[in-house]
Amino acid sequence: MLVGVRLWCVTGYRKKPRPVAGCCGPVCAGAVRAGRACLSLLVSFDYGLIRLGGACGCARVSPVVTNIMKIALAGCSIRYDGVETERPFWEALAARGVSFEQPDWEDPDVDWRAFDAVVVRTTWTYHRAPERFLRWAEQVAQQTRLYNSVETLQWNTDKSYLADLADAGVPVASTVWLPRGERADLSALLAAQGWQRGFLKPLVGAVASDTHRFAAGAE
Repeated sequence: MLVGVRLWCVTGYRKKPRPVAGCCGPVCAGAVRAGRACLSLLVSFDYGLIRLGGACGCARVSPVVTNIMKIALAGCSIRYDGVETERPFWEALAARGVSFEQPDWEDPDVDWRAFDAVVVRTTWTYHRAPERFLRWAEQVAQQTRLYNSVETLQWNTDKSYLADLADAGVPVASTVWLPRGERADLSALLAAQGWQRGFLKPLVGAVASDTHRFAAGAE
């Protein structure tokens, strides 16, 4: 599950950043005047700004942290190898003096109100109890800022959101959707699509849980 945060580009030390639409997405006003796109990404909170990364071609952009913030990067009790892909994010936050923790979303002793924001990152056990995960998200959203929103999490915890993206013209991996309970001839499906191999995945899953890889002609 890919989870993001609200991204803005700003100029100077504006306490209330204003996004300016551009051909490459949000760009800073200074970059518009200079005719250059600003590639610096920042997370905007009421307290201030945190630059997450990227390189900016606009000298007018001066991202700052106006207050010390404490952020929860929600995770899980199982440490999968893939969590190491988060390291550049941790290092970027630490380099900017941002305090963060990585609490387990299932830990009942975590006080989510203690954080200025909770960012859903490596909650890779959500698929074992998706309804409970969404209830947790609703509870956190009532206590502090939650990124992404509950509505977004409700949408993309089930992989059928990929069909919505495809319908909207967003490129996604070629997919054949199988109705629940229906028996399927996988070899026939591969032949019909002209594929040599495929993956069978559940609608709700994470870290390749219950995923099976198969090839044409395999038993």
